Amino acid sequence: MELEGGVVKTILREAPPDAQGPPPQHATVYVHIEAASVPPDHREGVRFLYDIHEEHEVILGRHQTAPGLETALYSMHVGERAVFRVPASLSFKEHQLPEGVLPEDDLKAEVVLLRFEPEVKIWDMDDEHKFQYAVSKRETGNVVYAAQRYRSAVKQYDQAILFLEAIHADPEDLKLDVDGEKFLNWLNIAQYA
Repeated sequence: MELEGGVVKTILREAPPDAQGPPPQHATVYVHIEAASVPPDHREGVRFLYDIHEEHEVILGRHQTAPGLETALYSMHVGERAVFRVPASLSFKEHQLPEGVLPEDDLKAEVVLLRFEPEVKIWDMDDEHKFQYAVSKRETGNVVYAAQRYRSAVKQYDQAILFLEAIHADPEDLKLDVDGEKFLNWLNIAQYA
């Protein structure tokens, strides 16, 4: 199937019928991705961009990856596995090109959408919601850590701490919960270091 801008999508595994998706703009998507360049002159392409077994995070709409890959991610549902052919015009900007990849090279990427989280605006949340969000980030980090995806786990713990530090509650019982939750996140990060 052809997507916007000439990106071609080939589905390798359909998402379950009740799968979440597609992700909205500014969502944080968590993917397994492996990519390679596809040169127009048929020379051997350069494999780059991650490892299909390592979880990676991209915030959509923030230009963190090639525009064509971002278009691809907007088309996916959780659990789906697909291969995308991205034309050179939607590839990386010249200053972002991975080593050995030329501006005229198309990209080919195999992607699995693991999950996504809609954008969360910390300033729109009260202290209780910030606390609950931080707890959920720590719990997600624990699941990711148990799967031996340590860098992804640390990112979850870091985000939990960010939300905990934004809490300005007066009640002592919530203060104790916040301090305890910070301690758990720092302890989890220390296990990785």
